[in-house]
Amino acid sequence: MSVNEDKGPPGFVPASLEKLTQVTRLSDTIYAADLASELCVGSVPNGGYVASVILRVAQEYLAPRDQRDTMHTHIQYLSRTQAGPAYLVVEEAKMGRNTSVLHISVHQQGLLATAPFLDGGGSDAAAAPKGRKARVTAYVTNTNLAKQSGITLPTSWKLPDAPAPVDLGLLSCGQDRAWTRIQVPLMRRIPSVKTLDFFAQRAGHVSNAAHDYWVRCANGEPFTSVSLGFVADAAAAMIPESYRQEDAGRPPRDGEIRHDQAYWYPTVTLSIDVKKKLPEPEEGEGGARWLRLRAASKAIRNGRSDLEIVIFDQGGELVALSHHVAMVLDFSRNLSGRRQSSPAARGKM
Repeated sequence: MSVNEDKGPPGFVPASLEKLTQVTRLSDTIYAADLASELCVGSVPNGGYVASVILRVAQEYLAPRDQRDTMHTHIQYLSRTQAGPAYLVVEEAKMGRNTSVLHISVHQQGLLATAPFLDGGGSDAAAAPKGRKARVTAYVTNTNLAKQSGITLPTSWKLPDAPAPVDLGLLSCGQDRAWTRIQVPLMRRIPSVKTLDFFAQRAGHVSNAAHDYWVRCANGEPFTSVSLGFVADAAAAMIPESYRQEDAGRPPRDGEIRHDQAYWYPTVTLSIDVKKKLPEPEEGEGGARWLRLRAASKAIRNGRSDLEIVIFDQGGELVALSHHVAMVLDFSRNLSGRRQSSPAARGKM
């Protein structure tokens, strides 16, 4: 881990999650998105970014029912997405007075400019031709979190190895005694990682497999319920990358990643359990400007990793829990079979 205030190459502008997750409604059940190269890892859009686009679709579809807030989602990444147009198909799995469940699938083949918008038409995925094969599927449960009521019980749960307290005002100007902004090689190679500013404890991580971060959007915009998808995946590569050898002048030790070995960490599944609604940007002091993360893996074995992300607001309240299964693959798998790569593909991960 190193301290570096570098914001990126000359002319670098941090991506806007608010702008790049916008969707357009094409029909009652189909939305169009443009997956941005700025948020790609190599040639593949970041899994958390795709999750945020899915959450945006759920929010807009259920807005007329006053169920804009995602309570839980489970996302399965079936095959690689790519930068460019994508259609998201909504199927109503359960529509309720208090909560509704949607099945949302992401498609990038067989896209049509006019109705039925996808080759084969209809909504029966089983009967769809090959062009309708989904790249990502999700179940999303939405509600109105502000209207939820029911029993509340104390659990006395606390985060083990709690991180040091912070003064966010001092942290913003680099003067907090316990925390500092960090720059790691991954951030220099993959521009999408620079969507967020990361701050870690000056004393170091709890361990290679357990990290604490304060994060904020690098362009200054607040976090929203939609951006939670991206936040939940933002630190996924940080843990395996922390095993990378720092001294390139010696052979790697057991349990280290060689300094020049490029890996890709594609998400297989991702779930998010939202415990608390984030304030809207127009509320209070302009919405949620800071979030704190605890990222932890229990086993990284045979090219597969688990990951738990615990998300807190700046007051220390639990916002969301996220669990992942991810692969650890040679980076060539990211680019294999792609005719051209995004600008971000020039880096290595």
